[in-house]
Amino acid sequence: MKTLENLKYPIGKFEIPTSFNKESIEQWISIIREFPQKIQNEITSLSEPKFEQ
Repeated sequence: MKTLENLKYPIGKFEIPTSFNKESIEQWISIIREFPQKIQNEITSLSEPKFEQ
């Protein structure tokens, strides 16, 4: 059974990094850059009924 907390934060609460560097920023940018393609890859294989769920 999912708690309200799990429904509000399905991937967990955001934790502010205590420190970061250039490599961290580059990694975050890469994640953001790749996200649209990952979503596209996931939805192209869905049938219409599955897509509508």
